[in-house]
Amino acid sequence: MHAVINYLVESSIFLGIISGIYFAFLSRLNTFSFNRFFLLLSLVLTMIIPFLTVSLTMETSNTIDSQTIGYTLNEISVYPTDAQNTIVSFISGLSIFKWIYIIGLILLFIRLFVAYYRLSIIGKQNSSNQHNGIRVIQLNNPYHAFSFFKWIFINSSRYSEEEQQHVINHEKAHVSYYHTLDNMFLELFLITQWFNPFAWLIKKALKETHEFQADRSVLKHGASVGRYKALLLSEVSGHKVLAANNFNESLTKKRFNMMSKKTTLKTKIIFPLFAISSLIASALIFSCNTEKVEETLATPDEEKVEIVNVTDESIKATEVTGEVFQVVDEMPKYPGGEKALRTFIAKEVTYPKEAEENGIQGKVYITFVVAADGYVGNVEIARGVDPSLDQEAIRVIESLPQWTPGKLEGKNVNVSFTVPINFALQ
Repeated sequence: MHAVINYLVESSIFLGIISGIYFAFLSRLNTFSFNRFFLLLSLVLTMIIPFLTVSLTMETSNTIDSQTIGYTLNEISVYPTDAQNTIVSFISGLSIFKWIYIIGLILLFIRLFVAYYRLSIIGKQNSSNQHNGIRVIQLNNPYHAFSFFKWIFINSSRYSEEEQQHVINHEKAHVSYYHTLDNMFLELFLITQWFNPFAWLIKKALKETHEFQADRSVLKHGASVGRYKALLLSEVSGHKVLAANNFNESLTKKRFNMMSKKTTLKTKIIFPLFAISSLIASALIFSCNTEKVEETLATPDEEKVEIVNVTDESIKATEVTGEVFQVVDEMPKYPGGEKALRTFIAKEVTYPKEAEENGIQGKVYITFVVAADGYVGNVEIARGVDPSLDQEAIRVIESLPQWTPGKLEGKNVNVSFTVPINFALQ
């Protein structure tokens, strides 16, 4: 559930950024096709961005000689203690949030299913005729005109012949632009993001854009702007059908203004360019992870271990004398095995406050020797990142308890190890 909540939080934040970009650059423009593309692309990116990680890498000049570092353990990732107490962890720990989200999910799914079921009933109960491959269904109920794929629903008794033609042209525009597909995608998106106010804002914006496109199509067919506005005003009240293209959708002053708004170079090129550039930049920033590229070592698959609060223990360091081996007949064994070793290190490491406040992170390679008596010694930095991180890594490795020593030809010997400790702020 933690992963689900983390996904929902990240996607919500990203959608909030996108909403800001849209309302800052595009919401007042009559670049309807571009606006629609921008909104749909935003929804798609919102769904996939939390899954993406783009690595911006930097080559380092220092290299590690794999012949001198000894057996390399799996990488251990360490995070600041504060990062574990985020809102994500808080929500994950409260089951009531999980159930509220699931109940909302179920209710919205039922709402959508009922809407489509009612739509099918309306289609079956009323007479219809074909018009250029489009089914025009005559309504005998309080619903205003609307369309769903290639079905146009209209109550002809409400309109004069001229008005009826305007309404049909409006709904035909929705059909030709495939707006129903947008609506279905949008409703499914809202089911997962029902708690997110930005998702509802995007829905409103997309529905408005649909109406702007359809209005423009009607006016291109020769309709009088004044009469068409009067027709829309007569549709202020009345029932709407969920997930359909309703003729009386978004009846606002803004919709009327869009009918006569002029297109300039700024509206056609400059603002859309700013908007799409901001969208791409936001997506990259949201998914980027900057890290150093270091020599790849032959290690097993990495396992991420997150730390908990640290307790400070006495440090015992030993100077190892004699020959040091890298691989022997029986490798030294940590009490409880390598998993216990990784858990110990992860729990004992404290992310230095100074490094956290200055945004310092990176991977520290630290070498040590398990002596013939089982104690750890000769703890050194093979590659460091920052003195604060390096010293913390040394402190913890020097505090390791006694191991079962390694053996070569039946004799206890000194064996070297390397462990990468990855200090990460996220």
